[in-house]
Amino acid sequence: MKNNEKVVIVTSVAAVIALVLDAFMFVQHGHSLTSSSVWPRLLLFIVLAIIVNGLSFLKMRFCGYATILVNLYFAIASLAAFQMVSPRESAYGLFIQALSIVGILVGAAGVYYGAKQRADYTKAKIEKMKMSVADYLSQLTSDQVVTEEVEKTAAQSQQKTVLTTAINFMIEQLDTGHLGQYKMNIKMKKGDPVSFRLETNLINIPMDEAERLDVKLLDKEIEYPVNLYLVMESEDINKTGLRIDELANETDQSGKTTDLVTKAQEWVAEHLADIMEARA
Repeated sequence: MKNNEKVVIVTSVAAVIALVLDAFMFVQHGHSLTSSSVWPRLLLFIVLAIIVNGLSFLKMRFCGYATILVNLYFAIASLAAFQMVSPRESAYGLFIQALSIVGILVGAAGVYYGAKQRADYTKAKIEKMKMSVADYLSQLTSDQVVTEEVEKTAAQSQQKTVLTTAINFMIEQLDTGHLGQYKMNIKMKKGDPVSFRLETNLINIPMDEAERLDVKLLDKEIEYPVNLYLVMESEDINKTGLRIDELANETDQSGKTTDLVTKAQEWVAEHLADIMEARA
């Protein structure tokens, strides 16, 4: 069963449970279900479910968020009924509490499938991120590259939170169909700062040397996947003053961010250690 079909089933069930529980709560507090202050709220559950179910078949950026928020709302409505039912130890009370627990669990499942819906969207967008050499060079020369620049110490540059921010920034650019560059100027205890960058490219060449993407390396007309690279520049890193390695290809980019962060953390630590050793 496809994820969007699961979204439809789970959201529909969560909506029905939330609606039924809300109706019971209104009756419990002496309200008529035909009251103008009651039926619009009950109708809202149906409308929200219809919207989410319709969006689940569309491949749009916000659809997953809609699924998450609406199912969270349904789960909260079920939780409210669980807390408000009275008398709690009667057959009626036990039934409402049991149905509320089911509603909370179904709503939680809806949140999960909404998160998966969002992840599937990101994966699909990234896997479609392909460019020819001409398209790539065109974006570079027309200033369409989205950049971010920060300054960090050597210790900060290796922190998972710092690298997570950098990698999420790059994935966000790939997700929206843009090239990206995240620059980190690393202050060292000894010697000049080190330039560390995350960059998108077709092969392991720094963006600053994009002119090397000629027909000797790549066919000019063929579209290639856009990969994510780790770049570090310092005269002390090696004889060339440059180190570049692939962090993620089109398959890796749609995987867990934590895996990419760990890989980047180890890479940065290793090469900063080489620089510090060379400067000792």
